Amino acid sequence: MDLSLRRGAKTAYNALTHFVGRISRAYYVEDFVRVYPDGLQINRFGIKKHASTDQLRNFLNHKKLYSFASQFTQGAVAADIGCGSGYGCDLLHRAGASLVCGTDASASAIHFAQRHYGNVAEFNVQSITKMRLYADNRFDLTVCSEVLEHIKEYGKEDEAVEELARITIPGGIIVIATPNLWRSLELTQPLLKDLTHR
Repeated sequence: MDLSLRRGAKTAYNALTHFVGRISRAYYVEDFVRVYPDGLQINRFGIKKHASTDQLRNFLNHKKLYSFASQFTQGAVAADIGCGSGYGCDLLHRAGASLVCGTDASASAIHFAQRHYGNVAEFNVQSITKMRLYADNRFDLTVCSEVLEHIKEYGKEDEAVEELARITIPGGIIVIATPNLWRSLELTQPLLKDLTHR
């Protein structure tokens, strides 16, 4: 298939899935290209390929965030919200967390996580905006890596931030990463206000 035709098809597919997300208010479809450990990439159609250099770089950026969060894990009950394939939960477990829970809206990612890391963490499928399986004040440490920017276009970021605060104990630590600095500040401002009033 011609490269320009492939790009056009990809653009049309993205527009359609985002339109369906807005109309259905589900806001999530399996439209992400995900990179797993060992350079495995699973594209939006579930086809396994080798990851590109840019995708591997993004994977390493995620690992850096887990490395940063690991300094807060010793003895902590930790959550990885938007855990994807679960490798971050494994890193938090290795850093000394007493319990690690991972959740993601992607059933296929959670299936991978359960198969590969189910012995070190508890996994379930949930939306970041409605984490009903997690009680209030359950976690000492909550990690959320590159999730909020995906839901901002649907106007769901405030709900997500409220949920992150709800599941984290007062005085607990929430580690959030988004790719762009201005988005990080904009998306986390309500969270900072909420935490300072708890």
